[in-house]
Amino acid sequence: MFSGRAKQIYTALLFVASTSILFLLIFLLSFDRASFVNFLLTQLQRNYLRDILNEKIISPQKFLLIRYLCCALIAITLVLTAILYYFREKVIRSFFLMLSSLNQGLQSLLTVFKNSTKKQNTFFVLLLLAVFIRGLYYLISVDLGYDETWCYNYYTSKPFYLTIFSYSGYPLYESITHLFKWLPFPEKINIRLPSLIAGMGCSILLYAWIKKITSNGFTALAALLFFVSSPFINRFIFCAKGEMIELFFAILSSLSIFYYFRTDEKTYLKWFAFGSIAGLYSMPTHVYLWLIQITIAFIYIFSNKKQALKPFLFANALVLALSFLFYMPMALGSGVSFATELAWGNMQRDYSVNSFIFLNNNSNSFFTGSRYGLGILLILVLTAALITRKFKKEIILLWAFVVLLYALPLLIYIFQYINIPIRSLAFMVLIIPLSIILLSDILYRYYKPYPLLLSIASIAVLIAAILQLRSFEVDGNKSNKKAIMISKLLMKNNVTHCYDNAPYSGFWFNYPALEYHYAQAHRNLDLQVAAKNSLRHQIFSLEENYDCIIDSIGADHTGYADRYINIYSSPEEGYEIFLRKDK
Repeated sequence: MFSGRAKQIYTALLFVASTSILFLLIFLLSFDRASFVNFLLTQLQRNYLRDILNEKIISPQKFLLIRYLCCALIAITLVLTAILYYFREKVIRSFFLMLSSLNQGLQSLLTVFKNSTKKQNTFFVLLLLAVFIRGLYYLISVDLGYDETWCYNYYTSKPFYLTIFSYSGYPLYESITHLFKWLPFPEKINIRLPSLIAGMGCSILLYAWIKKITSNGFTALAALLFFVSSPFINRFIFCAKGEMIELFFAILSSLSIFYYFRTDEKTYLKWFAFGSIAGLYSMPTHVYLWLIQITIAFIYIFSNKKQALKPFLFANALVLALSFLFYMPMALGSGVSFATELAWGNMQRDYSVNSFIFLNNNSNSFFTGSRYGLGILLILVLTAALITRKFKKEIILLWAFVVLLYALPLLIYIFQYINIPIRSLAFMVLIIPLSIILLSDILYRYYKPYPLLLSIASIAVLIAAILQLRSFEVDGNKSNKKAIMISKLLMKNNVTHCYDNAPYSGFWFNYPALEYHYAQAHRNLDLQVAAKNSLRHQIFSLEENYDCIIDSIGADHTGYADRYINIYSSPEEGYEIFLRKDK
């Protein structure tokens, strides 16, 4: 039996949650279609979306469906509230069991460091501190990029309830930033902090995982050093996007399923389910890792541990059900086309050797900075394995895991006809530390590899040092600085109404930055464009008396040359900015 205080707190929370949901649903039902569209436009502050809202997103049929769903959800909320109240003791017991599992997980993590030597812990803390300082430095010094400002404009800067109903590639990250934006720091720091914190969590979790697998602190430190030296980690640990958060849950779920099969402790299976659900909500493409984990797990279950099949199936059924529940608001607000249209590509099928080489080089370069980096790691491990010809069951599982990760872009290309952006497969960076584990396992069983591993660690340090000297110009920082400069230039000249009449130039790259920096200055910019595929499209008309006009270099300016003056030219991007003379 639980204390009366626990039941009172549970009942109060249940009442507040159900009342809030019912209020929101009744609030939605109070609108007619026209007023609902106007409400959304007011919240979004994007009047140019009126046509697409009326014609596609909130069409008469979809608005009627929303009303039916709201009525159904009211009934479901009332029934579910009654059930949760009636079975309150079981729910409270489940909550305490969840807290117990959390405590067990944390204790298991702490045990790794308790069992490590003082020297190992010192080196780990120093490495972690270096990673944090590096990430913090770039977080502050590197300007926000195109994707970062775009995500802020469309999600973080909008009310929370709009975020959960809108399609996003990083739904969990976008939700979390609504908490961080209240911190007393500049907005650039606030929206980037979740990635830095997740990156530190990735480092801690990965080190603990490798230490438990190998029982060797030197291997764990070497693998972690390679991991944090990766160009991917170097870039995304401070970036205002969701890759690092997804990677954290990728590590958590992989670690958990590995230790579930090693120990049979149900706590690890619970953590696998939690990591999978959170990973899927972090990025939809986490589904590929989940499928790989299931594939590896089934191989192990049917060959070694058939009794684990039932609880494993139940855990994954729970993953599917809760993931579906989390994505329901997004499907309700944005439809399901975001998933169905991206799931299958329309590109011409090209199964030539050159296309496969391109895919391979692309993923290698993204994670290692070299077209052959991941391949070299796998060849080294394969060569060492063929020489020794002895494998543990656990090592075979890791082998299969690494090979499937490496082949994933090619498999997606073959079966879905998609040349998937590699940044969507953040978890592929795990190939690097796992390859170090496989290599060290072979070396430690047959050689005295300290000189060799010391050389590997030294190479990793050198790579890390080179990456720090590497200019972020290659990541678009030059373009980001130019976008900031143009934003300041337009605000300095009090531009509030602008037209981009150069649809084939590179001015489009400045759109998110303009909107972001204007918002930070508490100013508005009405930007219309000539590009017909844009939601901002409007027909060019000098009667609009635009504050400024962006036009292509070499275009005919005679229609407005007497009223506008050139204030900026960008030959690289092919556009010029003209300001109205009376501004």
